[in-house]
Amino acid sequence: MLAGKVLEPVRGQAVAAHSVFTDAARGGVTVLVVPPGRLLTEGLTQSLLDVGRRPVWLRLGTEDRDPATLLLTMVAAVRRRVPGFGVDLLRASAARPGPIFGWDGLYQALGEALASSFPADAALVIDHADRVDPYGPALELACRHVIAALPEHIPRVVIGHAELPATRLLRPGRAPTALPAHTASWPALRNCRLALPTGQIPQMWPALRDGLGTVPGLGPGTGPRLGAGAGPGRWLRRRRATGMLRGSAAVRAALAFARTSLADADVAQAFRGSSSAAVLASLAQAALARADTGARRALAHILQVGYVAPADQGAVTGPVQGPWFQPLADGWWRLRTVWHGPLVAALGDDARLDPATLRGIAVRLLREGAAETAVPMLIALGDQQLLVEALRPAAAEMIGNGQWSTLGRWLDALPAEIIEAESALLDAAAHVTWSRGRTDLARRWFDARLTTASGADQANLGVITQRQPDIDIHRDSRGLPCPEAGSSRPAGGPSETGVAVPGRLELAVHVLGPLAAAVNGQPVGGWGARQRSLLAYLVLHRAAAPPREVVMEALWPGADPAAARNNLQVAVHGLRRVFRAVTSSAIVVFDRGVYQLAPEMVVSVDLDAFEGHVQAGCRLVDAGCPDEAIVQWEAAMALYRGDFLADGRSDDWAVPAREQLRLTYLDALDQLSVLYLDAGRPAMCALLCRQILERDPCREDAHRRLMRSYSRQGQPHLALLQFRTCADFLARELRVAPAPATARLHEKVRRHEPI
Repeated sequence: MLAGKVLEPVRGQAVAAHSVFTDAARGGVTVLVVPPGRLLTEGLTQSLLDVGRRPVWLRLGTEDRDPATLLLTMVAAVRRRVPGFGVDLLRASAARPGPIFGWDGLYQALGEALASSFPADAALVIDHADRVDPYGPALELACRHVIAALPEHIPRVVIGHAELPATRLLRPGRAPTALPAHTASWPALRNCRLALPTGQIPQMWPALRDGLGTVPGLGPGTGPRLGAGAGPGRWLRRRRATGMLRGSAAVRAALAFARTSLADADVAQAFRGSSSAAVLASLAQAALARADTGARRALAHILQVGYVAPADQGAVTGPVQGPWFQPLADGWWRLRTVWHGPLVAALGDDARLDPATLRGIAVRLLREGAAETAVPMLIALGDQQLLVEALRPAAAEMIGNGQWSTLGRWLDALPAEIIEAESALLDAAAHVTWSRGRTDLARRWFDARLTTASGADQANLGVITQRQPDIDIHRDSRGLPCPEAGSSRPAGGPSETGVAVPGRLELAVHVLGPLAAAVNGQPVGGWGARQRSLLAYLVLHRAAAPPREVVMEALWPGADPAAARNNLQVAVHGLRRVFRAVTSSAIVVFDRGVYQLAPEMVVSVDLDAFEGHVQAGCRLVDAGCPDEAIVQWEAAMALYRGDFLADGRSDDWAVPAREQLRLTYLDALDQLSVLYLDAGRPAMCALLCRQILERDPCREDAHRRLMRSYSRQGQPHLALLQFRTCADFLARELRVAPAPATARLHEKVRRHEPI
């Protein structure tokens, strides 16, 4: 990660000051949604320092759309003020990766850690938030669990150049000042026209007037009316220029630079532009006209990266230095967003770097640990060889960090044959593919990794397995029963390593959620509703091997026998045709009036593993082993991708099983949430309670447990709100009041008694 991402701007020029920054520094939450250049954020640094606060600054990039990357960025930013922050959190993230176990628990833990260790004289600033929101859940997680967790007196500022839907989760309690009421329905400034406040215009006008007065063609003025003697063209130009200067701090800073660095004619020509972007482009062109080719190319390099490290500033001299750079802490510079387009236009052909130069920039970024900037450049260049070299050392660490989403996007740029030839990438690709629900391809890649691993690699895989329990879940998702779940392996089935036995036919079927199947790791697809229903019925009743007539009645109840028999024959033919695309072996056979799966075939079903884990969890609870029970129920939760045959027809035979499994799933969630609460993990308990209530909002015990979780996290206001939600649901759905136990809990929370 580039160090510049977490460096705050240094105190800037007076032109950066603004009353909204003064208001934000007082505390609470402020959301600023403004176009680039309207404000200069060094003004916020100044306002915070004026009240004795040092900012913890995050400047987000598109890579932070991955919740894991945003979590790492937040930890890195806080560590500038709190050395060693987040060690336990990152260890927990590695042991229970978010792509498997969900991100809410990790972000809640981050919020709790931040609330307990955030310096009292600090402020939190999240800049460029629009690069993350609304492209994923990352900013929503930060708003819900991190920003809201900090005390009210801590200033928290979220800045973006476009709408930020996730910030609607924030409910600050202080109204802004010195702004029209229509811009502040709650204490965040959203879509505001942040021009100079009316009260500041008289103070700023002399500077604007003096600046315009030095521009030939605009002439001196006597105030906001700009003089009565000017001609229409001059008057319109002066009015337009004044509007730009009032509405954009970047334009005001550019004018201050131009008055000391450029000729009057250049400034006059620039302010004939019809927009702020045109003015900035013209000023940049005039300034860079005096720069030699080397300096212009150095600036083109910076346009690719966005930051300048202290060691590289020697190449940025003379006319290349300008208002487009924002000084940051520790001697870094940042290229201001509003200047990117104008500089590209001013540089012209010099802004277009050849592939060899871009490749060199990417290699240097990789050496500096900025893979999130370098890898997209390599993907754009189509350099697969260098991309593999970049990912090979980073893949295992990214899997450990939970950055599966980012790694998956990068791996998508490589063909499967390259991934399969690289053991490190193959292991990572198996993780990513499994998280995307393509468990059969993940199985094939994971088994191939185990098959080709050397002795040293096998030892390394053992370390990864101990560190990441998702490996065991991979095995479960493939339908391989775990000994801990009390299930026995089918005779002649897969070995303990999970590697398929050569020459053996294996069918893996997933019935929790949409139906999916694979033969020897090859996904099966292209079937219709009849074929799906028939396969599911045969799989779940493979032990009983029901006669043909029973199958006909189950799938087509009440139908004429001849019609039902014809439907069954058509479905069997279609099912065999689908399987023929992946294997020449018979999958469905007919013997003495019975359709069944081939007896010699090894069949594994996710439902079997799910029920095995649930039963093992119940036994372990009865035996007084809650920690072991948590492991079993977590594995069961990971297998439940959705309700039984969620994408199938509404077959009568499937309805009882679907409802029973749904209740089993909810009961397992309930039991696991109780164990989490008893184990002192209220954040995880709250996460599961919300999942329960999404499916059954009238489960009053889950409402109470969620209230307790909120209270134990120091969020009594959320516990009281949950009570109102519970009461509303019960009144609307059941026409009853909350139970006495719920009412008593509400009173204890209201009186701030220990819960």
